[in-house]
Amino acid sequence: MVRAEMEAQQSSWNNGDIVGFMEYYWKSDSLKFIGSKGITYGWQKTLDNYIRSYPDKATMGVLKFTIRE
Repeated sequence: MVRAEMEAQQSSWNNGDIVGFMEYYWKSDSLKFIGSKGITYGWQKTLDNYIRSYPDKATMGVLKFTIRE
């Protein structure tokens, strides 16, 4: 199940679908996301930051999850 969800999330990202990518995260104000600019709290704030940082598919690049274990 986890692998399938990660593949779906990866596919969403690679199709430029940030909202679809974010569907797999906890939709709560208590979500804590740690990125290059520090900690962001909240699902909506994290989504807003992604949309602002990646305005189009070209800026998103390609995501490839590697499952090691």
